[in-house]
Amino acid sequence: MREPGLGRPPASLGGGPLPVASPTTLRLFHCPGQATIAGMPAPPPTPQLAFREMTPDDLDDMAALLGDAEVMRYYPRPKTRDEASAWISWNQRLYRTHGYGLWLLSLRDTGKFVGDCGLTP
Repeated sequence: MREPGLGRPPASLGGGPLPVASPTTLRLFHCPGQATIAGMPAPPPTPQLAFREMTPDDLDDMAALLGDAEVMRYYPRPKTRDEASAWISWNQRLYRTHGYGLWLLSLRDTGKFVGDCGLTP
């Protein structure tokens, strides 16, 4: 199955690499009822994890994560609270401009913050 303007079909259908995010592809991935900044929903939940966009309300959790020396051992240094706030803003820009970014992860059964993961350009 080939969608107009996308080139090859997705790899999951045997057609090569996935198309690069554009306004056209973002519209194709939109799921009604799931509010997102970019129009592309977060990944579906797993049996244990839920994914969602970061918001400024996540600053305490993200500052604790990004400020932890062990977590940040492969970065130049842990991040400050202001840098964690900038990290959230950066991801919100990625959602708007690319349709993806790093998603906040939480445990489905408790809602407890776990971390972030995803793709960046």
